[in-house]
Amino acid sequence: MAPAPSGFPLHRRRALQLGVSALLLAPVTARAHGRDPASGQGGTSRCYEFAPGRDPATIPAPPVANAAERFMDVPEGRLRYLDTGGDGEPVILLHAATGTGRSWDYQLPALTAAGFRVIAPWRRGTLESGTGAAPNNMIESRDLAALADGLGLDRFHLLGSASGAFVAIRFAVANEARLLSLTLANSLLGLNQPEFVKLLDVVLPEGFQALPSEFKELSGSYRVANPQGVQRWLEIEHSSLAAQIRQRPEAAAVMRAGVRGSGGPTYADLQKLNLKVHLIYGDADLYAPPALARVLASQFRDVRLTIIGESGHASHWEQPD
Repeated sequence: MAPAPSGFPLHRRRALQLGVSALLLAPVTARAHGRDPASGQGGTSRCYEFAPGRDPATIPAPPVANAAERFMDVPEGRLRYLDTGGDGEPVILLHAATGTGRSWDYQLPALTAAGFRVIAPWRRGTLESGTGAAPNNMIESRDLAALADGLGLDRFHLLGSASGAFVAIRFAVANEARLLSLTLANSLLGLNQPEFVKLLDVVLPEGFQALPSEFKELSGSYRVANPQGVQRWLEIEHSSLAAQIRQRPEAAAVMRAGVRGSGGPTYADLQKLNLKVHLIYGDADLYAPPALARVLASQFRDVRLTIIGESGHASHWEQPD
């Protein structure tokens, strides 16, 4: 990756040089680009780029991130979360349906070293976050607001991966002024837009969802070259939201409806955002291939789209650095 511009503050330059872990956040920080998203000012800018991945066989197992594990009561539930603490700018990471707070073990130390305070909750419906109501994007957006309020965070960076980005984009549309930056990774975004929903029939044919999670989400290259990483990913998946909803038909139905845009934002909602947005996708993502990512990118006013090589639907896990 090219060095960060020398005009960026030191902690931003360091974050930008951390590889994919930093791609998840630092390049879209609105203040680093000289604009406050709360001001409502901004033009139209789109940047598309490709970041080559490294050989998956050379990627080591993730470290156990050094972060406090805590719980917070939210309406109709209780969320577990990791918190690295400190007085840096706060970052909230929302994992995929197949993940947990531990899905970010690669990113927590990298972002903490770059000067950020990182918070990684277990989303509603995972084994560790007990809830009364079945998860859906609206309820989870309220969970996010309750978590941020409980931690005293007025504004923060927000990153969502896969279905975690469904929650992130809904929150951003309703609460743009609270965000310092928005990063959406490997996600269909749960848009309520008929022409986009039709495209899902092309990439998600009948029977696709019944395939094994590791086949759908991890690239073929990663599965062949890094069996230890696959095993660790599966250990996390077994306590994930996806694993739990397989035992709850009503929750599975809500999740399927969310994928196809039930109650989600529209293209018009995306076009109204004044935030600088960063989209990150894998070149081997079966859910959201690069062509679909470009369709999504075209709907944002100020966007950077990065395609990561040698990665599927879990770029942050398959290509962390």
